[in-house]
Amino acid sequence: MSEPPRLDLGRYSTVLLDLDGTVYVDWKPLPGAVEFVAACEEAGAQVGFLTNLSLWPKGHCLDALEDMGIKVSPSRVLSAVDTLCHTVGRTLEGRNVACLTADHVARRLELAGFRTFGLIGGPDGAVDDIDGVVVAQCEYLDEAGISRAAALAGAGVPVFTTSTRGKMPTRRDDILSAGEILAAIRARVEFEPIDCGKPSQIFADAAGSLLDLTEPVLVVGDALDSDIALANNNGWDGLLIDSPFGEEPPPVAWPVPTFRAPSLAAALEGDLRAPVPSSTTR
Repeated sequence: MSEPPRLDLGRYSTVLLDLDGTVYVDWKPLPGAVEFVAACEEAGAQVGFLTNLSLWPKGHCLDALEDMGIKVSPSRVLSAVDTLCHTVGRTLEGRNVACLTADHVARRLELAGFRTFGLIGGPDGAVDDIDGVVVAQCEYLDEAGISRAAALAGAGVPVFTTSTRGKMPTRRDDILSAGEILAAIRARVEFEPIDCGKPSQIFADAAGSLLDLTEPVLVVGDALDSDIALANNNGWDGLLIDSPFGEEPPPVAWPVPTFRAPSLAAALEGDLRAPVPSSTTR
């Protein structure tokens, strides 16, 4: 059996940490998170935080980090809502957007000059004069909203999303991920959404510019198909933290991390494992 590689934080100019399932779960810190961030900063790396979370505004993430004792500028936290709003504003020709999202996402789009129309709770049927559909996490959904979104997607209206992946890391069972909503729409019509979250190139490009990345870069996260894929796709190193939810390992053909550890605390102590995939799909 090959020895696991040694993690030397001093060799990285930038360390990017996933938040949900890596630094905290449901706003509660995970073992070693505060110490790991401090160790990165002491080693001279600039630290940034990444999240596909879209149910709550980014301010909730900043408050959770501050409650943990991690003070960070809003400019050092990149969310999929940030990249989605930027992408919609840059690429959408019209100004009318239909939303299957939390209210704060619609408000962000309105501040950018868009007119938003909610698809949840309205009558079944088509929505006229819609230029784009936005899908993000929701706490509830109805069949009418899915039907209306499917009608728009089927008519060729572009669908933007914060993630195409399944459940987000939470112990709450009442939160619908963007991936679950997309699956419900796709059950009615075939379409290809524009993914603005990890590990899309849209998100990677935004991280490079908005977070002003300097290489070499280490991405730390608990999901192979988002965090480690983001690292692999861009030639960065990846540290996989075993999921706090104990999911079954995915297929071994998935992205292989540079490093793997049971937790951030274990990574600091040098308790690294052979980089065999062992995380969840998200």
